[in-house]
Amino acid sequence: MLYLQVVWLYFSAAHTKADPSWGPLGGFSALGYVLTDPHYARFAPGWVAAVHSTR
Repeated sequence: MLYLQVVWLYFSAAHTKADPSWGPLGGFSALGYVLTDPHYARFAPGWVAAVHSTR
């Protein structure tokens, strides 16, 4: 059972990163979305706007 959980975890992680926004064709915009999300952000999101434009 533990093996199946690990397989599912890695499959799910790889599947969500298949979105074009993670790569150069999407402008790596997924990183900007994650870094400005208040649930995940560790620091104030203002510094991301100077480096990367989101939405």
